[in-house]
Amino acid sequence: MKKYVFAALSFFGFTSVTFAHEVYVLDHSEVTNALATPGFDPLTVIMDNLNQFAFWAMLVSILLIAIFFFSISRPIERALDPILIRIKPYGFAVTRIAFGLSMVAGAYNHAVFGPEIKLDLIFGTYADMMSIALAIMGTLITLGAYTRIAAIAALVFFAAAFFADKTYMLTYANYLAEIIILLFLGSHRGSVEDLRRLRHGIIPRFHRWYTRMERTFTPYAFLVLRVGTGISLIYASIYAKVLHNNLAVETVIKYNLTDYFHFSPDFLVLGASLLEILLGMLILLGIEIRFASLFFGAFLILSLLYFGEAVWPHLILFGIVIALFTHGYDRYSLEGRFFARGHREPVL
Repeated sequence: MKKYVFAALSFFGFTSVTFAHEVYVLDHSEVTNALATPGFDPLTVIMDNLNQFAFWAMLVSILLIAIFFFSISRPIERALDPILIRIKPYGFAVTRIAFGLSMVAGAYNHAVFGPEIKLDLIFGTYADMMSIALAIMGTLITLGAYTRIAAIAALVFFAAAFFADKTYMLTYANYLAEIIILLFLGSHRGSVEDLRRLRHGIIPRFHRWYTRMERTFTPYAFLVLRVGTGISLIYASIYAKVLHNNLAVETVIKYNLTDYFHFSPDFLVLGASLLEILLGMLILLGIEIRFASLFFGAFLILSLLYFGEAVWPHLILFGIVIALFTHGYDRYSLEGRFFARGHREPVL
């Protein structure tokens, strides 16, 4: 029993580091120092702890295999799929609302996408004006009014942030994915446009064009969301836990994680990195999507509680978690492609 408890606590240690956003929980000087200091060599850490990595790799593999066979069990599918199919259409409405609320909250905090991307650093003296524009844009998207126009504005904000921060914006590829979905599909269900029968924008004569665009793009929408989310998780892990792994090491030391888990900071950070990359790959490829979403959501909550991070940058993540769970598998997901049959699909 002690071994199982230790394994569970150790796993929480990995996941705590995995879902902590280092640039959120460290102050500016700590981030600057961590970026300027050479990090540890991941290969050396693996070789020094080969038995431990082998043990955890085996444990995770057994867990994933068990969940896979549970998910494709015929009795489980027959029992749960009717419920899951009914909630499938609502995922994108949730991400739209979460995206809009995160934009409004960002405007309040004079930042966009994340607290480290300050509006004044991007727009200078126009930051206050852009903050108002961001709030209006977020409100429109939340309500689902003139959504495509607001999505164009969101794309401008993303382009400006990319011009300022370059490849770091891959951390926020999930935002870009949602922007693309809003541009092509509009407001989805539960919106002002839907209620007022204005789902096709403000120019009625474009109704047929909008309808054709929606029909063409709809099969690819969830693929776009999965790929964007997977890329953001993988890049965030590589950036903060591999390329600049002192960011994560500083987080481990600052929050005394080694007092609770009997691993070195380097081992914790690298293990967390591999776990986050694995989660990103599962979502990107479409494998055990609902399990990945439950895991992601549970430990996002634990990470917020433990590290005391700002909630608003995580709103879009929670929206995506709900969308992943409600929508489940699409035709381009690996598990859905090979194991979905009619109205039956893997449960987790």
